[in-house]
Amino acid sequence: MNPEMVYHLFSSYEEFFHPYFPIIPRETFDRTRLPWLSRHEPHLFSAILTIASKDNERIHQVCYDHMQQLISMILAGSDANVEAVEAMLLLSQWVSHRPQASIAVGRGEEDRVAWMYIGTALRLGYFLGIDRTSFKSDSHEDPATFNRKRLVWSACYICDRQVSVRVGKGFWARGPGPLSGLKSTDFPTLQPLSQGEDNWALIFQANLELTQIFSNVHDILYSSKGHGWKEMLEGRYAKYLDDFRTSIRSWNDVWGTLICSAPLKASLLLTFDYLRLYVNAFAYQATISRALIFQRDSQHTPNRPIPLINSSAPDARFIYEALDAAKSLLSTFNNFVDPETLRYMPSSYYLFIIYSAVFLYKARSTTTMTDEERNGVRRMIIQTIERLQKAGVGNNHMGSRYARLLQLLWRKAPKRTDTRDPTSHTQSIDVHLQPPHNTSSSNPQYDPNNQFSVINQGGGVGMGGMNPPGTFSWLDLGATWNFATQNNSVGGSVGELSDEGLVNEQGLSPFDGLDLGLLTDYSLLEGDNPNLIF
Repeated sequence: MNPEMVYHLFSSYEEFFHPYFPIIPRETFDRTRLPWLSRHEPHLFSAILTIASKDNERIHQVCYDHMQQLISMILAGSDANVEAVEAMLLLSQWVSHRPQASIAVGRGEEDRVAWMYIGTALRLGYFLGIDRTSFKSDSHEDPATFNRKRLVWSACYICDRQVSVRVGKGFWARGPGPLSGLKSTDFPTLQPLSQGEDNWALIFQANLELTQIFSNVHDILYSSKGHGWKEMLEGRYAKYLDDFRTSIRSWNDVWGTLICSAPLKASLLLTFDYLRLYVNAFAYQATISRALIFQRDSQHTPNRPIPLINSSAPDARFIYEALDAAKSLLSTFNNFVDPETLRYMPSSYYLFIIYSAVFLYKARSTTTMTDEERNGVRRMIIQTIERLQKAGVGNNHMGSRYARLLQLLWRKAPKRTDTRDPTSHTQSIDVHLQPPHNTSSSNPQYDPNNQFSVINQGGGVGMGGMNPPGTFSWLDLGATWNFATQNNSVGGSVGELSDEGLVNEQGLSPFDGLDLGLLTDYSLLEGDNPNLIF
């Protein structure tokens, strides 16, 4: 790599990537300092080159290989400083396509890679003692150094909480919690230097406060398998959901009117809507879980189809807000995020989009919708797939791989229960609020002989519980991949597939453009899978 290529990649990173996660010092991009940076902050130097070169396969391979050598040396105990923590965090936000080069369809691999990068950053951060910057102190350290460490540790907290929420794992980073009292003024390096610039400090504070709500939701609803399961069956979670919705509305009252550039505003809106979905979808899964338990224990009509969720369900307000959040998120993506812009956004935003599309797939078959609403959802998914395809650069790009996942999942639309059946409207799906006599265990285990026993399929304890084996949680992209690549073969009245599929206004299905040759290692299985799709 010649110097001009290095300068070009640094300039590209500063313009397109840095605004979404501006945790590194501004002087990093000073061309005159790049030779010094390459010698004294090699991890940060290489991480920036690795991220900025991701759409140039030849250069990216060189940068990626070198970055992996540096990471291996850290794991082997070589010296590293705060710049290495920054490097790990950057790599976790823009996961390289190299580990997924042989994978044709996305299945959530990015979160595993991000989890490992963030874990390394946290270990190193604790070793360096930068966690002590969470609270204001009378440190005699150079202010510039102290402020850099404080910003990096706050970023560690945000990254740790957000990836843990996505994969359904416990948190590792301590603070900065609400008691730290950190505000935008505590991050002077993010303050705008001239009028008209985005105030990154305010945006960082907004993301920090969103992350704290995510953290509280996870701790209360998703942290304990047994607790989350009991809350689902007994319907005692409504007060928590109402409190969280109040917190979300309060955040929106403060930050919803924040003025900033369109891409950064869109990133805040995507995170905000995903938080709304994450909170309210708990009630959706709880409703489905109780319905399955009731169906299993029914003495008179054990095989009676499960009716659709309608407005008479006790949790209807939560469920319909979850639907609104998922549709709002995809609408923001389709209308306000150019495919080219998405290429520069952190990997998590791709996953927010995919999670929302998977949730809508499940909800479309289990909730009452008018034909207009159902068609609207179908058009929204078609547009989402098309825009993901446009964002993809090469077959192993996130946009390309997750467009294929949605193509496979949505190529056959889930068939709703016959609305002419009066039970679909008059009987509420949420008819059983107390756990049956054989579900009193505080920590139930999976029983392979009981198709309704509790299983944890990842992506959060409560959301994964009470799904029959072979089915998937909307937060489990691995299980979604398994379902989608098995030709969506399901059984049961609610799970039956129609021939409706996804067809746009030109009469074309986005599945028509899928290169089946890319699925050589993941060929669709023949035969029917007699499992429900909940």
